[in-house]
Amino acid sequence: MAVQGTFELVVDRKRFFDGKTLETDVQKIGGIKWKLTAACKNRNSYDIRLVCLPVAEKRPLLYSTFCYYSFVMEKATALVGIATDSGSADLTYFNALNFVQPTGNHGYVMKICLSVRFERFVLLIVSLITTFWFSLHVVDIAEPGEGTVPIVVDNVTFHLNRELLSFHSPFFKTFLNSTEFREGSTGQYNLKVDRQPLLYFLYFLYGFKTPSFEHIPDFLKQDTFALTEYFQCVAVLSGLEEKLLASPTEELKKWLDLADQYQLLSVVKKILLVMSVDEVKKATCAAPFMVAKYRPTTNELVIDRLAGHH
Repeated sequence: MAVQGTFELVVDRKRFFDGKTLETDVQKIGGIKWKLTAACKNRNSYDIRLVCLPVAEKRPLLYSTFCYYSFVMEKATALVGIATDSGSADLTYFNALNFVQPTGNHGYVMKICLSVRFERFVLLIVSLITTFWFSLHVVDIAEPGEGTVPIVVDNVTFHLNRELLSFHSPFFKTFLNSTEFREGSTGQYNLKVDRQPLLYFLYFLYGFKTPSFEHIPDFLKQDTFALTEYFQCVAVLSGLEEKLLASPTEELKKWLDLADQYQLLSVVKKILLVMSVDEVKKATCAAPFMVAKYRPTTNELVIDRLAGHH
């Protein structure tokens, strides 16, 4: 079930001193209670945090966030959007909230990737009042709902949208309509895959923002591609391809073999374009007349690049 909540936090800078923290009222979103806090690090810098209150058990969630703030200038009001996608800081941040852990009396605190800094020249024109809005979009896959199917991974049950799985994945369409599944005694499917690539796969499937590739460990990139191929899901593969294309140059150069394996030709072309001829030779380990490492379409592109056609 998809749910959404918006938090609003008004900061009066006249009363917001170093070390002071403000917070919103608690909202229940996706079966879990949340609140937004703002901590004053110094006169010119705030840390915005989303706080998940204590939970009794593991609870799988998918989430996406967006934060923006406004401040009043002498003659106009400025609205600044700050996109904070799921895990742009690091993988721990990305995964921890998907499986909210029991936390005793303290609750789980997630620091949003947002540090608001007002430079000196801005201080001269900004009013004392700044308003922050934080939107949290959650798909609760912990609770069964109409049209969901229970998928068990690492002894945790995900209740996933059956129609969505069947539409995008021939693998699931075949299995969920099979006699084996319909006549199963438990009515659930035990999926023997690693949880991390599955979560990353689900983010693409459900249309959420996802972390930039440079913030994801290499093994997770490779495992997610492998899982996507296993599920035969073209939509997710396209999303992964876009992430590769948006990677920084040095990060992108590492993935020529992977792009060839999954025939991501737009990625292959871009990698070869940003590489020098010497880098291409080193990566392919072959002279133009010896390229046999890749699939035919990739080989043609490599040979063209080595021949100086780009």
